[in-house]
Amino acid sequence: GDRIVDYCEDGGCRAVVDTGTSLLAVPAGFAEELRHDLQSSLIDPTGEDSLMPDGHTNCRKAQGLPVHFELETVTLTLLPSDYSRASMAMEKDGTDSDEEDEEEGAEDEPIEAEKDEAEGGKHSAEDAEDDAQASASDVQEDEEEDDEEEKEEEIGACRPALMPIDLPAPLGPKLFIWGEPVLR
Repeated sequence: GDRIVDYCEDGGCRAVVDTGTSLLAVPAGFAEELRHDLQSSLIDPTGEDSLMPDGHTNCRKAQGLPVHFELETVTLTLLPSDYSRASMAMEKDGTDSDEEDEEEGAEDEPIEAEKDEAEGGKHSAEDAEDDAQASASDVQEDEEEDDEEEKEEEIGACRPALMPIDLPAPLGPKLFIWGEPVLR
């Protein structure tokens, strides 16, 4: 943006371009400050072009502060369309939340009352109470899923595509790795 940071004022910063890096790798001592400054300025797109065909936020239309890297003879400028990506939620098993949620075997497994009837038994009052509690639990889970869906809307928001790195000398500690956001 319009603010000059003193992180590289001592002349110790270096950068390399890496075609195999999908983010901007930023020295760990500076990453959180930069992330905060960029994130606080990012505004997600609205309107017709705000979503990609896959339903993710189209961060190429995001607005926010530019990032200027001043080199000896040239200034490299990255706009929000270059450095931001739609954030994604990760499930506990490591898959992203956009994958279809399937209850494995749920349709194949008979409910308790059907099992009792199939085995010639009766559905007792205690079983009915258990079923009612399970049903109430299902309603609560559905409400929690609705709350999670509202949170997912926030999760799809545009975020700076930064990755903190901590490399020792002679490469670090003030090494930036310019990946895909610079190469676009």
